Amino acid sequence: MVVLGIDTSGPTGGVALVSESGVIAECILDVRRTYSEHLMTALDFMLREASLCLDDIDGISVSRGPGSYTGLRMGVTVGKTLCYCLGIPLAGVSTLRAIAQEVAGLGVTAVPLIDARRGRVYASAIAFGHGEASGTEAMSEALIEVSELKRLVASLPGRLCFLGPGATRHGEELKSSAPERSFVLPADQSLCRPSHVARLGTLRLASGESDDLFEFEPVYLRASEAEVKWSESHGS
Repeated sequence: MVVLGIDTSGPTGGVALVSESGVIAECILDVRRTYSEHLMTALDFMLREASLCLDDIDGISVSRGPGSYTGLRMGVTVGKTLCYCLGIPLAGVSTLRAIAQEVAGLGVTAVPLIDARRGRVYASAIAFGHGEASGTEAMSEALIEVSELKRLVASLPGRLCFLGPGATRHGEELKSSAPERSFVLPADQSLCRPSHVARLGTLRLASGESDDLFEFEPVYLRASEAEVKWSESHGS
């Protein structure tokens, strides 16, 4: 099975091709404005370099969020469109879970973080045993105040690893709640890699799970800035 992974949840994302035997190819994009000009070009380049074509893809996995509204919509739209045109299944995966895969199997509790501004982060916690790829959820993904998460850190099990784009800004502060058993992963090792998205999607697809192309939507975990401003201006 060849699965295409798509991540557009943040300013660094991209596409990857994986099979049961490992990563076939991966293209990382550093996009500060929009993926619309780069995503399909990157996919075309990667397929040509791997001597594959669109018809060789058996399924598509896409990061469903949380993350950038515009970015997530772009990735989900591309994924759904390709799946519809090619007649192949779609598997959405959590952006936070994909970030946590960087330390899968290392016997630590991953605490993936995405900065949500205004003193908040998107966060979850996944406890990985040694050699364990999937892990056990120790905290459900949520939009949470950094101060509140700081209070919860001490109750999380095992050795803690703060990672993800939000860890660059908030990792050291959170680490101070359990300094003797926690560390912050460097920024270049804290990406939501499209190959991780593809691997997680492969697991879902291999077990017979997939998402409805017409019902699947990104998971934002909060209202958009436009919706917040509209509510504030209308007193709701």
